[in-house]
Amino acid sequence: MRYALALVALGLVGCAARLVPAEAGSFRSPRLKAAAEHVLVLQNQDAGQPTEVLGVIDVHEPTGGQSAALETMKERAALLGADAVIGVEFHHEGADAPKNIETHLSGLAVRNRPVLADKPYNVLGQVEVDAEMGREQEGMDQLREKAGSMGADVLVDVQFQHGEGGGEKTHLRGIAIKYR
Repeated sequence: MRYALALVALGLVGCAARLVPAEAGSFRSPRLKAAAEHVLVLQNQDAGQPTEVLGVIDVHEPTGGQSAALETMKERAALLGADAVIGVEFHHEGADAPKNIETHLSGLAVRNRPVLADKPYNVLGQVEVDAEMGREQEGMDQLREKAGSMGADVLVDVQFQHGEGGGEKTHLRGIAIKYR
């Protein structure tokens, strides 16, 4: 009986999804480090040219780790192929805050690329979703899916408001566009 169970277990393992290799400290690649050095970090919601949103970057470092948080943000953006991180919010402890509050940076990773074609379109409406802290990329995917279910060709003016502690969610929104 044990032998039969072992064969069943081995059979199930054979049907499982293929594991994708992962590397700790994957920012060690010289090419990636070089790309990260060129990523702009902007507080503005606009990079000054047309961009495509690639994802949300959310970095937490121990208190006082502003430089490390900034480097990690740029490295994560470079991993996505971003040229900039826009709408960057910086949070850290104040003079009266407890010492265990983290340095926290968040923003939208973008690539310089026009998404909105130069042709007539209709605005289908605003699309909004809330995402759990730490699951902002899932929220971005949900935002795109929601726009797609409306029949949108493009999602523009994507913005986010990062939730503050206490379980508050991150809010993502954009405008769904359909070409005529």
